[in-house]
Amino acid sequence: MKLQGINKKKYMIFYFFYFVFFIFIKSGIAFANSVIPKYFDLEEKIQINPDGSGIYMGKIITDPIFANELKKEKLLQIPGKKVLVENILKDEKFYHIESVYFKNLRELTLENDIIKIKVIKKSLTEPGKQKAVFEHSMYNPKNYKASGEEKIILSRHRYIYIVELPGRIQKADSIIDGIKIEPEVRENKVIWRIPLDLAIEATRMNFLIEFEGEFNFTSNILSTQKFLDQELIQEARKKTEREKVKIEVETFPELFPVIAKFLAEGNRCFKIPHLVRWRIWNNSNQTIKITVTAEIPEWAPPVIKTVTLAPNEFKEVSQTPFGIALLRNYSIIPATLILRAKKEGKIIYEETRNIKIRAADEVIWSLYIPYDTEYMIAAWVTPKDPAVEKILSIAKEKLYTRSLSGYMGDVESQVRAIFNAVRDIGISYVSSTLAFGQIGFTQRVRLPRESIAQRAMNCIDGAVLFASLFENIGLEPLIILAPSHAFVGVRLFPGSQETLFIETTLVGRPEATFDTAVRVGTEEYMKLLYQSRYNPNILRIIDIKKAREMGIYPLW
Repeated sequence: MKLQGINKKKYMIFYFFYFVFFIFIKSGIAFANSVIPKYFDLEEKIQINPDGSGIYMGKIITDPIFANELKKEKLLQIPGKKVLVENILKDEKFYHIESVYFKNLRELTLENDIIKIKVIKKSLTEPGKQKAVFEHSMYNPKNYKASGEEKIILSRHRYIYIVELPGRIQKADSIIDGIKIEPEVRENKVIWRIPLDLAIEATRMNFLIEFEGEFNFTSNILSTQKFLDQELIQEARKKTEREKVKIEVETFPELFPVIAKFLAEGNRCFKIPHLVRWRIWNNSNQTIKITVTAEIPEWAPPVIKTVTLAPNEFKEVSQTPFGIALLRNYSIIPATLILRAKKEGKIIYEETRNIKIRAADEVIWSLYIPYDTEYMIAAWVTPKDPAVEKILSIAKEKLYTRSLSGYMGDVESQVRAIFNAVRDIGISYVSSTLAFGQIGFTQRVRLPRESIAQRAMNCIDGAVLFASLFENIGLEPLIILAPSHAFVGVRLFPGSQETLFIETTLVGRPEATFDTAVRVGTEEYMKLLYQSRYNPNILRIIDIKKAREMGIYPLW
């Protein structure tokens, strides 16, 4: 039997029925279960080395009674390749093994099989490593249907398929005529054990493995099929296009929802970088259009932009995907960023990168220098939140006018009523909790509705709560930041420097009055003002009205 590669069906059917039926009937032995072989498994293995070379092997494991017949057979025949044959008798089993060594997959000519490896990207976390996909498709148009008795016999035996790759296995799947077979996955090896009846009757068997490792294949695509030259040609054309259009992409490793929202609303701030920055060069002598896309599946829809570049022109494009799902995340979550660039509808650049999505309630105080993104805290000031308006309805009842008219009325009386309303609902002070990330200094901050619902707040929580209450009635609040503390201020007149400072943490102490909170807040401010003559970062004032003019709007 001369085959190019291993034709699994022909191989398995021939041997199983040749040995079981023909040999025993020829010998005059009546067919019975007693003569069914105890062992009759087919094993196929392919091993790929880091340089793309490897071993292709076929193995029959059966009863010793079949040894003499198997020794005569040459199962594997590949033009120009030497087949190594081994026959081993061990532990009451006979092993017939045929192997072929190859320098490249293209040296293998397999009947009805396509084996392909495609490098998909470089590892971002471990320099020198790459990711690749191994795919083996087996096709037999003339499928065989076993009878009931044959099927029972065949189901006792296995077709074993083993793939050994130069890297850690990340994912392995297989579909046998629509049936998914779970494999055994080891460090760099995948083993499928498929019932022999299923393997014989299948018209299609597809095996797919994703792996990551340090390898140096001669090409980004390795294959057993000559017709895949077209795919190699297309890859070469893409490379040529990439040389004409040079693309570099810089990405930020983490995405803060509050920053994503700010940038998605069309705001620009030189201190706040986008998640993605494209650098595109047109090295051709023609005007071209490039469409770039950035997407975070399950978190944010694609952001798409098309740019026109004249001959030898260079442009930068910045993108930050945003979706409402980001505002519902309250932990650090790994995510995938998909980057794609097209020219005339054809993909010329495609890559996926790993990023981290930060919690929606994390404010980032600094990216590059202390407090360079401090104004983002204004997003936590949410004046229209129903929980905030409920506090204001309580405060109204404490005024003889029963109205909060902002600068149209007595500002200090209104602020006093609001302070006492917050104290009446029983909010207590808790110590601050810091969140540490890779970038700058961050802190978890409760939204006002969370502080109200939990009846708890730290200093920055209290500052954004009172700022929300003041902004709702048309006042101009300030958030005062010190190195390890925060409190609130409110202008007594629009645009005035005359300000009422309030130590908001005292609201949780029954013995502390509004007047005490103002006195302590004023003393703290004056102390910080004096110290800031020597260190400007000692005192930071966030003007909420100014923040709104910058485009920093409430998170909710």
